[in-house]
Amino acid sequence: MELFGAGYLEERKLVQRWPQPIPAIVALMLTMAVFYATWWIFQDPRGWLRMYTPYVGYMYTRWWLIMLIWMVYIFNYWPFKRSWLEKTHPLVKGGILTAISVFILYILIKGFFEGLLGNFGIAYFNPQRLMKLPRMTEFFALEYASLACLMFAAIASWLSPAWVVALEEYHGRI
Repeated sequence: MELFGAGYLEERKLVQRWPQPIPAIVALMLTMAVFYATWWIFQDPRGWLRMYTPYVGYMYTRWWLIMLIWMVYIFNYWPFKRSWLEKTHPLVKGGILTAISVFILYILIKGFFEGLLGNFGIAYFNPQRLMKLPRMTEFFALEYASLACLMFAAIASWLSPAWVVALEEYHGRI
């Protein structure tokens, strides 16, 4: 095993299955279908979760992207072994890694920001505590708490890739 070798994503060999422009059209159609489905589920005012406010949906999206950077580039898919990454079917692997990232995201937002910082630190991170302020509506309490989390996300968005570059993907191997 190399000390500073390429990661799993960089080592994969991609094979062209169809001639162009078929892969581009298929990728565009799949991207549009996933975008529409996730928009309806998460953002649309008539959808399921209705996170259509300016900050709530964006805050979750931004933190999810940061969580994915952490999972892949900082923790190098820990606790999974490279053999699992190489042999597992992409749909199974994607489903498991997505579920884990959503679970970690939920713990980060609800546990760390709202629970720990919002209850024992600054009330700005907890919408329920903000609603105790005079004339504070539920809408604005949720928006302000999401904005507070977004400010942390702005810092994490810069520090996470910088961590990978500064440590040259060192994962504690000696």
